[in-house]
Amino acid sequence: MSSLDRFSQVVAWSAIVVLAVAACGVTDGDETASTGPTSTQPTSSETAPPVADVTLLPTGLGVVSFGEAADTALPLLEQALGRQPTSDRTETGDLPGGYGGRNTTVRFVDFNGLSLVFTSWPYYRDDGVVHLIAWGASGTGAGELSTPEGIRPGSTVDDLRAAYGDQLSLPDEPDECTGLWHFFVGPTINGLHGTLDGPASDPATSVTTIGAGAQSTC
Repeated sequence: MSSLDRFSQVVAWSAIVVLAVAACGVTDGDETASTGPTSTQPTSSETAPPVADVTLLPTGLGVVSFGEAADTALPLLEQALGRQPTSDRTETGDLPGGYGGRNTTVRFVDFNGLSLVFTSWPYYRDDGVVHLIAWGASGTGAGELSTPEGIRPGSTVDDLRAAYGDQLSLPDEPDECTGLWHFFVGPTINGLHGTLDGPASDPATSVTTIGAGAQSTC
């Protein structure tokens, strides 16, 4: 494995770690999400678009895509999921949580196992609006959510192989930094990625976390 591939895998895993940490945070501090102009919301005379099922995708969550303003994405997700966030915190500074750069605002929102990252840094848009850049799913709270192929936390390695075939990458050693096993679907940087509770050679091994989107530089 080249040094570039090794770096890419470590960076991809870092994104999941940050999402998991965000899920454990408590609501505190400034919870305003926008540092720039917000997206126009439907007025009383406009009809909001129908809400689709939330789906775990490399490009977003079905009902919302990466780049969607937080002020638009969160109400849509609350409606689609039928519940309010269990935690919501905002950090501002240099590389908060490993995302962005100098003077960046990052917002971490969790829906009991579905963790979201929003930021003002220009990952998917460059107008300064705090927007969706990553999601991560873990635990039983996200158990009802899945990819179009039916993959979710708790799926087995055999499920992964059946769903993704030769698009699936299963490193034969745990990550050197975390000691955890991981997997990638498609591109190491822009595809789905996640962690396993054991080696892929063990038939009892299953998916513990799955995520997509911009990745932390932690």
